[in-house]
Amino acid sequence: MAIGMSMGPGLSLRQSVSQQLRVSLPPTNWSLLQAFEEDGKRGFNYPLTIKRRRIDGFDELDHQAKMKLIDEHNQVFRFVYTRGKNKNGKSSYYFKIPLMRDFRVDIDKIKIRISKAEYERALAILDNVGQMERIARAIPYSTLLRQIKKHLKKEHAVSLKQTVIVGIDRGGRLPAIILGRALNHSKVFFLKVDQGGRGLDVDQLNHFVHEATFYKKHVLFVDSTVDSGRQIRALRGYFDQQEWQQKLGFKSWSIVGSNENGFNHENHLNINWGVNPDQTFEDNPQLMGVDYAPGSCTKVVEVPSETSEKIRKLLLDVPDGYIFDFSDIDEQICVIKKKNADLEKEEQLCQQAEEEYQKIIYSAKWQKRPFIGLTVSFADLPESIPIGAKHNGFNILISGNGRDIDIPQKVADLVADTLGPQHSFFAGTREGNPGMILRTILNRIAVPEVRLYQPGYKKDRIDASFGGVPVIFAGEDKEDMRTQMVRDSQLVFAFGGGEGTLKEILLALKLGKPVVLIKGWGGIPAYFLEQKDREKYYSLKICDSVTEAILAILEITKA
Repeated sequence: MAIGMSMGPGLSLRQSVSQQLRVSLPPTNWSLLQAFEEDGKRGFNYPLTIKRRRIDGFDELDHQAKMKLIDEHNQVFRFVYTRGKNKNGKSSYYFKIPLMRDFRVDIDKIKIRISKAEYERALAILDNVGQMERIARAIPYSTLLRQIKKHLKKEHAVSLKQTVIVGIDRGGRLPAIILGRALNHSKVFFLKVDQGGRGLDVDQLNHFVHEATFYKKHVLFVDSTVDSGRQIRALRGYFDQQEWQQKLGFKSWSIVGSNENGFNHENHLNINWGVNPDQTFEDNPQLMGVDYAPGSCTKVVEVPSETSEKIRKLLLDVPDGYIFDFSDIDEQICVIKKKNADLEKEEQLCQQAEEEYQKIIYSAKWQKRPFIGLTVSFADLPESIPIGAKHNGFNILISGNGRDIDIPQKVADLVADTLGPQHSFFAGTREGNPGMILRTILNRIAVPEVRLYQPGYKKDRIDASFGGVPVIFAGEDKEDMRTQMVRDSQLVFAFGGGEGTLKEILLALKLGKPVVLIKGWGGIPAYFLEQKDREKYYSLKICDSVTEAILAILEITKA
């Protein structure tokens, strides 16, 4: 189950835990397709060198012992790890919370208090095995085996050998394959069920009749989720009918799948996949390897892909007994501690920058400052200054006036020609001065590196095209985006601007990043020049001209 996944209508694990433990859980991705892409970008080059190996003597064990060992080795992946807070709001205690999909669950009753050492060890492991492994190893194979054996014996008086596994295509295809491994079935079958009331794949049913696939067997249908029970109603239209019962010759039938409220429908067993089935088993042909047949509601066609094959192999390596060796985890815990300490320090600096920003904008000096227009002269601007000098590639944040353009084209050309070839540029707007700089770099540089940052709430409504520029959605709102931009930058180059630009500059200065301003370009340089304690802004450079500013950046970034 994903951190923050739905545990029922209107409630999430994140919300429920926050209400009772007063904690903030980190976001975790539970989509196999997203994990496949993100892990590929990381190249699995993690700080922790974890070597996969097979459990010793695995092949000599019986199936139940195999599943038990697999789950024992993968226990760490079956929990969310978090910290609580005391009445004063300070971090207090460490907890792990079992992963499950159940709206009715009382988080306060299932949370388990753990030691700081266990907490740190778990975070180090989860941070370094890759998201796909994180998802695959959360599936509780031995629990599934025990639960379904009990269900078959108690409710239907049959054994696993007397059972046939049938996945409900498409969303149930991968779950059926996984369950087949958990139950030690070498073969599973599939059937498309139209949950809109238009029937089943009758041709496939007749094939089962011809092959006597279900004869004197219990038919165990598998789907990722069984919430409304629509698939059960569709199945009853056939499997509860005397005609099909006689033709298929099966003994009994039932269906297993996750129910968001932890309920068992009639003919249904609620199971916990250990993951968020809505995300992990998303009904996507890139994941399932099948798609709907054109013009049909009851048939599927095979559409194998490299993505689906690689994901399937990784998933099935788990029940094949492949585990991780965590012998060097202690070294990685030290790395994680330093990383967390650095992040905590950065958060403190961000808060200090915000406090200074609030103090400045409400100060009489800022309120009464003259709103200086463009007073810098470009008359003696050379057509070129050192071009082709070797640079260390920097991430340069272009900040400034996002409403109006007051940059002469020759200035934008000079910035592009001198800095554009060897640096990466980004901004939080495609308008005004930042937008003009980005467009000029795009037009003048053969292979430009330009990005546009936008807040997450614009993801569904923004036109992502900006001359082929990739759009990065950072945070949920503009303030989160602004903070992430500054964190990602190595240098800030500002062209005018108001309070938004001031906020970015203050944050960059707190984080020790170079900031280059040009005297006479708006009120911000004038404000800083008036400060008696300006030396505290040690990474701030206020230049007399555009030429001096570019020369200063060339000096900062020289190889």
